[in-house]
Amino acid sequence: MASVPHRCSDPHGLYYPECDRAGCGTKVFEENEMAMGPSEDFIIDTTKPYKHITAFETLADGKLSAIKNTLSQEDRSFEFYACGNQEYLEDMTDYLANDMAIVFS
Repeated sequence: MASVPHRCSDPHGLYYPECDRAGCGTKVFEENEMAMGPSEDFIIDTTKPYKHITAFETLADGKLSAIKNTLSQEDRSFEFYACGNQEYLEDMTDYLANDMAIVFS
C-alpha cells in the first residue's frame, strides 16, 4: 500500500488538466515491513477486514502540514504519514480547499 498525494496545475473549470506523475508518496513496506500482510504475523492481517483513516493536518494558518494514515484492526493499529516534504504539502492547500477529490485505487 502507498499513500501518494499529487500536486496539480491550476484548474480549468471542474478539472485539473495536469498533475505530477510521481507525487510525494510513502509506501507502508518502507515504513515497516511487518505493517500489513496476509497473516497474523503482521500488525494488520490483510486476510481480515481492517479500517483505513486518512487525516489532513494543518498548521495554525490553515496550510496543510501532514497527511496521516491510520490502519486499524481489532486492538492493533499502524500509523504512517504520506509525503515528508512540508513545502509540497503546503502547495496543495488551496487545491484541497477548492474541492479536489481524493481517489483510492
